[in-house]
Amino acid sequence: AIMARVIKRSSRNPKKEEEEIMMDNRHFVQILQNARREHSSSSSPSSSFSSSNPNPNSYRDVYVSFNVQNVHAIDQINHRFHVLFNMYVAWDEDIRKISIPDNDDVDLESMGHSWKKDMFFSASSGKPGDQGGEKQKQNPQRVAQKRACCFDPQIRFTNCMDWNGDEHEEWFRVVLYSVNEKDRKKWKPYERLSIKDVKARQDSINSNDNDNDNDNHNYGDNDGVANNKTKVRIVWAQRVQGWFEEDFEMTNFPLDVQHLHIGITSRWDHKHVGIAYDKYTPSTISSQALTSQTFEMCAPRIMSFRDDWSKGSLPLLTEKRDSATGAQYCRAYFALTVTRHSGFVMKNVMLILTLVGFFSFSTFALDPLSLSERQSIVLTLVLTTVAFKYVTMSMMPEIPYLSMLDKVTYGALFLQAFMLLCVCVTANIKDGEMRSFVDWTCLGVLTFWWAFLLLWFVFQFFTIRIKRERYLKLCDKNFDDAFDTSKFIMDEKINETVLPKPPLVDEFCPSYQRKLRSTTMKRKYKEKNLNDISSTFSQDSLA
Repeated sequence: AIMARVIKRSSRNPKKEEEEIMMDNRHFVQILQNARREHSSSSSPSSSFSSSNPNPNSYRDVYVSFNVQNVHAIDQINHRFHVLFNMYVAWDEDIRKISIPDNDDVDLESMGHSWKKDMFFSASSGKPGDQGGEKQKQNPQRVAQKRACCFDPQIRFTNCMDWNGDEHEEWFRVVLYSVNEKDRKKWKPYERLSIKDVKARQDSINSNDNDNDNDNHNYGDNDGVANNKTKVRIVWAQRVQGWFEEDFEMTNFPLDVQHLHIGITSRWDHKHVGIAYDKYTPSTISSQALTSQTFEMCAPRIMSFRDDWSKGSLPLLTEKRDSATGAQYCRAYFALTVTRHSGFVMKNVMLILTLVGFFSFSTFALDPLSLSERQSIVLTLVLTTVAFKYVTMSMMPEIPYLSMLDKVTYGALFLQAFMLLCVCVTANIKDGEMRSFVDWTCLGVLTFWWAFLLLWFVFQFFTIRIKRERYLKLCDKNFDDAFDTSKFIMDEKINETVLPKPPLVDEFCPSYQRKLRSTTMKRKYKEKNLNDISSTFSQDSLA
């Protein structure tokens, strides 16, 4: 076995491997990790970060988590699903950048944890590149309040097609986090700070630093994040309900596994923001999130360049040609994993389709010369098979490939077509012995064909079922390991900034669109190499 692996590795084509890497997430993850490492290695104390005009060397880690409450509908026909969830976006911030009223008339203790958006973002902090915005209106209770200048991660969804504004809510939290020394297997939950607690910390820091009176002071270190004494974490929570687009994969229908992706990205490019999943607030799914009798909810996949990903999954980085400026943007996905209960399709479609195929052989019980009677039986069963084809089409979206059930349906149609041809040929043979021989031969060949098709389906059914169970168990394990602190131990200490090696779980069945995209990227990669070769050849010829 070792020699076989060595021979296999030695027989690989380096150009082909490079070509495959350029087509999938292995190339994208490498770019994202390099951007993060370059920031840590090229930090300079003189640089600063502003929410409206970032420093070219600045970089932020943005952490997200999801709490899915309900999956109302999975509409495969229209390639979409409807979901209700809470999304939490967290990032490290200097506590001095949070704006809290200094007016004595404001009772901070009564405000509790009721954080307002304008305590973190000023009216001028807009989208990247904005130099200003609407002027902030003066409020008598906030005259003595300094301008908020916190970082805005600018998180948005990539596949939301219909947003329910009535259900949308947002709230903020200011928290502290620390390593859980008692239980090295779990992250310690956030410690929430009230407005009064944050104000007390600000006053304590300001008493030791008189330079903070200047609004243009450079808070924190080079990336705009405070040091350990002034660093807190801001959690921006949103309640979201809407329809999301999804590319359903139906190759293994009715044993298909669907990943319902909720895609997010930032309006900052990958050199300024990297998106990963929050370890202190694990993503969760309600036990009553899915009440469908067709699908069953399983462990999700948290896909980001620092968590779970696979080479054939959705791209974690946009391409340069997708942006007018050539910028690339980091992406992350929360993939709800659902599996189909195959019992309904097997009992109500596949079983009856199998019986219809067996009924077709009843035509050989009639005399070979009874052409009209034989034809009427076969044609009636053909119409029945076509009707079942329309039933399966109503259960599936419009796809350019055949599912496993489609192959059996078309196999039954081809069986009946050849049976009709054999009936017509046999009826026109004059010799009685030859007619009987041909009739029995056709019966034997068609019986073998139908038995082989059914055995193939049974073999595929159990094989895919075993692979599916193995894949789901692997998803469960990877989801549990994603929040295991032992994966983030460096120098015998738990460090959240450590980049663990991702599990590289291959998709159970990559979608057709992703296969098509890989083919397109492969063609463009080859065209680029050919253009480079041709340009080099022309320069050599000129020289």
